[in-house]
Amino acid sequence: MIIAVATERKPKLDALSAAMEVISKQFNSSDWSIISRKTDSGVSETPITMGEIANGALNRIKSLKILLDKQNEEADYYVGMEGGFHQTKLNGKTITFIQGWAAVSDGKTIEFGSSPNLSVPGKLAQAVYDNNESLAVAIDKYSGQNNVRNNQGVFGVLTNDLLTRELSFISALITAFAPFYNRITYEKE
Repeated sequence: MIIAVATERKPKLDALSAAMEVISKQFNSSDWSIISRKTDSGVSETPITMGEIANGALNRIKSLKILLDKQNEEADYYVGMEGGFHQTKLNGKTITFIQGWAAVSDGKTIEFGSSPNLSVPGKLAQAVYDNNESLAVAIDKYSGQNNVRNNQGVFGVLTNDLLTRELSFISALITAFAPFYNRITYEKE
């Protein structure tokens, strides 16, 4: 089984590898490999709505498919991942969450899955929404660390590494792949 993924970022690649260790058993196969290509999401650097996050994952798949077609390469599954913020109002208060989305396609259908939502501190949300900082810059400033994006991610910083960026994308991938590895259940009417 060949899995093509629209990223070259280590946390996302590690998440896909870890997810495939579990998912491949559902396909009764331990023979899988990953093709990795960098693609553009077609959304802002830091998506700020749930729709924008999902569209970023979807756009990555579309770009990946075009790129691989030009290179005469095929895959059994195409994967796009995108993370970002979204807001909702609860009890009259605006709450900002971070969430990761995964889109998976078998070349015919596209399915989506997401990570858990994690509330974001007001100062970090303000840096992104009000000051137009990219999340990569904002989380480095907020945490006093460097290159958080390519390491534990915002999830890791906010949960003391109990849930890292990699782990958040693992859950998004497992849920996005579910309609493919569990077709019988999904096809019930």
